[in-house]
Amino acid sequence: MYAHIATTAASSLDALSQYVRTRRDLRLTKSWMRLRAVWTACATDPHHTTPAHEILWSQVQGWGWGADALALCRDEETPAEVLPDVWVAIAVWLEGASVNGVKGGEAEKAEAMAALKTSFTEGKSKEIVQAATSRLMSLFGSEKLEIQAMEGVAADADALCAALRLDLALIPTTFGGDELSGSPLELSHHDVFALVQKVALHRIWDMVYSDRTISPYAYTRLASLALCLGYYLVLAWRIKILESEEWLKLAFIILQRLPPPCAENAAQIIRELGVVGTHIPSLNHISEHLRPNSWDALLPFLLHDLQPDAEQIVSPMLPSPTALSRSATQIMPSRPNLISKRFGLPARTDWTMQPLNHLLRSGVSPVFKALPEGWDSDEVDVVRTTLSLTCAREHVILSPPGLRLSGAEIVFGCMRVFMLEHGQPHDDSSSEIFRDIQVDSLMRTLLSKVSLGATKDSKQIEPSPLEIAAGPHLSNQPFYQFYTDLIALYDAVSFAHPTFSRILLPPLSMNYAIDYRRHFWGDYGHIIRSVQTELPDVPSGSLKEWLWPRDTNEEMIGWYLKALMKGGVTGFLRFVAVHHLATSLWPDLNGVDDPKSPASLGPNPQDMDRTRIVIGAIVHQAGPALFSAIALYDQGQDVIVTYPECWEGRSLTIERRKRRLDWAVSLCGERVRGRLEFVFNS
Repeated sequence: MYAHIATTAASSLDALSQYVRTRRDLRLTKSWMRLRAVWTACATDPHHTTPAHEILWSQVQGWGWGADALALCRDEETPAEVLPDVWVAIAVWLEGASVNGVKGGEAEKAEAMAALKTSFTEGKSKEIVQAATSRLMSLFGSEKLEIQAMEGVAADADALCAALRLDLALIPTTFGGDELSGSPLELSHHDVFALVQKVALHRIWDMVYSDRTISPYAYTRLASLALCLGYYLVLAWRIKILESEEWLKLAFIILQRLPPPCAENAAQIIRELGVVGTHIPSLNHISEHLRPNSWDALLPFLLHDLQPDAEQIVSPMLPSPTALSRSATQIMPSRPNLISKRFGLPARTDWTMQPLNHLLRSGVSPVFKALPEGWDSDEVDVVRTTLSLTCAREHVILSPPGLRLSGAEIVFGCMRVFMLEHGQPHDDSSSEIFRDIQVDSLMRTLLSKVSLGATKDSKQIEPSPLEIAAGPHLSNQPFYQFYTDLIALYDAVSFAHPTFSRILLPPLSMNYAIDYRRHFWGDYGHIIRSVQTELPDVPSGSLKEWLWPRDTNEEMIGWYLKALMKGGVTGFLRFVAVHHLATSLWPDLNGVDDPKSPASLGPNPQDMDRTRIVIGAIVHQAGPALFSAIALYDQGQDVIVTYPECWEGRSLTIERRKRRLDWAVSLCGERVRGRLEFVFNS
């Protein structure tokens, strides 16, 4: 930062300061204020400069930089365009005084309040803040806001951001027993809050972070505005102007808006999440896992993931003492690089589950190599707090849906909890994390929100969503390999654990490659009887994805038949197996009216032979309940009929029963007529 120049050329710089004051050149004054803000940040903690102690706090105080900046604010002739940079310089000076000054900079803050208060309550500073807020409110009042309109956002966002940071810096370090409530500068937080809400929920963020048709650097135009959101959030909690639940909701949303330069601001927000969560009555059932001891155990993982790559740390937009020695670049990455593992911001929707990745790779995780002194926790505590944080997030963010965790992200998060036992000795099942009562309860809470019993049937079904959700977390390991390891672990240690059973199911839908179904129904067919999950508990966004398109693979039809004939298949798995078996036998279930149509008979004689064999097998070997369920099974493609109604034959007309009977007899002969007639005529 060349901060040593401030020392070696102190007299010259003092003369320059006088020149800047008298010259009143707009660009020169702004640049001078920015430079002094950076050097003041260097002096706040001289250990962060390279080399250390380039500039000292005592020198900054001796040069009177703070008083000089305050004088600029008092000067009525100071241009309005300059004041936001002056506010930042004052804020950095006050932050340094809080660290290095007497009584947390009490005297400096009193001096600043005396110089600034009038301007912010009835003068030029108030007009600047109100005008910036009004223009931004007007701009973001339209949902059709285009990227091109962002050109003018930066100046207003910078002004508002500077005012919020200054307000934050003026908060007394110690309250003397009285909790501060209200803005030190009496900013109109009602107006600012309305703006923050509108901006945080605006569709522009989806455009700049997700839309591939616009510039990959378009999001940088909103960086100052994102920082403004972050400063407001920190300030709002410090001066208690928001209810805890409202603050928590905004925090989770804003973390998904902040770009890489806002990592320090994001860290401030994350540190407060646990404390805020314990103040929300509706979260009392998980608040014990968010208390200081538990929260402090989780923080190293969350904070590391904000800046996971030390060589890609982007410097902050405003001076910060702690970022001086850590910053590696001033260039913000392009949008495609934002989603890589080198950057933690903007936070992904499943960021609260990230600590599980470190637990799974504890041997190589950089977090475990740099845990703070005194950190004393175990995996169970970290998992409980991770899941509690995720539950809190899902509880407070009810809309918009795009900000909530997807079903696949929740399921994959729970899968990782179970995979913590992979490769571990299993001499004592009581030590297995997923058997912890609280861990299991938290997972069930999360899964209940994305299961068939709670979700509306989704009209849009994405292919293989778990593979997409798992992609950023598995490095080079395919999700299929992860899933096969998970099934093997279930076979080895689960003992029919009901929650473990639930998370095995999603990849078995028709939305995934046949390899998943083949592995489960075929290679691990012996575990099927232990999976007794009922339909409401199945993690899925749509029942249709399990039934259609029907499974036409000959091998899979054989596995369904084998599982059903062996017995023990119950609940949802029985429903799925009966469906795919019945739709492979009865032409009327395929949307084909004519049973002799080639589409119903199959593309080749082999399908006819398979159908003949299957009908013969169920007629002669299936038990009464199974035989009746397959013979009378009925299902629609638009309106799904669930079990047991689907295999009771209530909507199966006499005509359709007769056609099924004739079809079976035409394939297998009279030997199957008797039992089928008995069921169809019952």
